Amino acid sequence: MNHRTTEAQDTPPAPAPRPVPKHVHATRWVAALAALTALVASGMLIAPHVVGSSFCAPGAGCDVVAKSSFSRILGVPVAYLGAIAYAIGLAAVSAPGHTSRKLAPAVGGVAIVSALSFLYLQKFVIGAWCIFCVVVDLSSIVFGAALIAEWLATRPHTTPRHPFFPTPIAISGVLAVSLPVFAATKRPPPPPVRTLEVAVGKQDGKLVLREFVDLECPYCRATHQVLREKLKARPDIVVERHHVPLPRHRYAHEAAVAACCASEQGAEERFIDAVVDQDVDPTAPFCRGVVEKLGLDVAKFDACVTSDRPTKRLAASKALLDKTGFVGLPTVDLEGERSLGLLDDAHAEAFLGRHR
Repeated sequence: MNHRTTEAQDTPPAPAPRPVPKHVHATRWVAALAALTALVASGMLIAPHVVGSSFCAPGAGCDVVAKSSFSRILGVPVAYLGAIAYAIGLAAVSAPGHTSRKLAPAVGGVAIVSALSFLYLQKFVIGAWCIFCVVVDLSSIVFGAALIAEWLATRPHTTPRHPFFPTPIAISGVLAVSLPVFAATKRPPPPPVRTLEVAVGKQDGKLVLREFVDLECPYCRATHQVLREKLKARPDIVVERHHVPLPRHRYAHEAAVAACCASEQGAEERFIDAVVDQDVDPTAPFCRGVVEKLGLDVAKFDACVTSDRPTKRLAASKALLDKTGFVGLPTVDLEGERSLGLLDDAHAEAFLGRHR
């Protein structure tokens, strides 16, 4: 019997697995550290929901973001969803097998797109930066880039993917998100509403809402817009406004002086409305232009600006805020309660609703 063998019948040997390049391990380390960093920041964002104590100061950027409508998805805090996402991300880093590697670019791409989306919302929609959110977002970009880099470095994917310290990474992940929450329990929780030692009195039988503002402060401007709408349905409340320009705001003092002078012509509310409704720095020329558009007496306005009357009013407002306990702006007092930080629709409704 003749046995003939042809080249077509030969089965070529399977390609030998490529050795794992050292830089592939480096990409997994980078991805793991980025995910752990994001979990730490997520833990700091989760803390207010778990223990009621926050790492954010009232009125600070993270406080503004936390009170925005973008802080929840279908009623679930984004901080919770972020922690879950990074727990999955750590699993993707440590998991073995070719399937996990093939999924790496998809996981990394989602992480990068999500991070860029949240950065866009903070910059262009919410108008405030949350430092912890920024840490999460930047970590997301690094995490996603590292996973994609690993995938590219191992093409055509004949390099074996071994387990990557699964137990230490899992323990680190739990500690990363839980330690900030535990640390928050040691912080005194700053209540969003404080009790005033001396309650704000009434005026002609109406409640007096005492508002301390800085017209360059974006949170003060947003709070004014919300209160303006809410107070339309509350004729039983009158506003007592105090201008407290913060030194770090370049044009705040000029705007405060202009508001005081507009007040002398009975147009303070209209002036402030015109200023806060425009996303423009309240420079002296801009404020003077608002005065002209409102049809006020410009000569009287100019005379007021150069007088000492606005300075005296601002000094009295600053003294009152210091006396009652300055923390930050915006500050709103109503009867015996003080609200600190940005008031969005829901918080303003609740705050005003407690006073009838």
